[in-house]
Amino acid sequence: MRTVSIRGGIFLFLGVLAVVLPTAPISSFPTLIETPDYLVCIIFVWLIYEPKSAPFGSIMFLTLLADIFWQRPLGLSPIFVIFLTELIRYARVKVINQSILLKWVYFVLFLILLDIGINIFCLIAAVPLLDFKVWIKRFLFTIFAFPIVNILLEYTVFSQYKRLKKS
Repeated sequence: MRTVSIRGGIFLFLGVLAVVLPTAPISSFPTLIETPDYLVCIIFVWLIYEPKSAPFGSIMFLTLLADIFWQRPLGLSPIFVIFLTELIRYARVKVINQSILLKWVYFVLFLILLDIGINIFCLIAAVPLLDFKVWIKRFLFTIFAFPIVNILLEYTVFSQYKRLKKS
């Protein structure tokens, strides 16, 4: 039980960092690249390896915090993230022992479903959509950031899974 609570704290800490750091004023010059959505990467990897330490409330808190900090329509992203995280919890057993390439494919599908759901709801509710150039940059940079986040978390926080697979 203690490992779950410590891992839950690590999940919340990394999630808050993933939300707050992209909004930090580092330079007064505009950047040409979009910041990847590290929060979605962290949530996906965490739900594959340790779903018990990433409860519904923590995910809802982090995604609502992201909506507030990133000035997105409040509650739109959390609805779809929560729905898709339940699908990940269901398919976790099939994904956990797959190679990094297959996990990456599952993540791309997850991100596509998330963006489709948000865009359809935005069209129905007449909420302005994100500019296509900004969206595609964020989408691509998030896809390319996922393997890095996965490897970092897999070999640091979830390193016992590697040891269990070897024995």
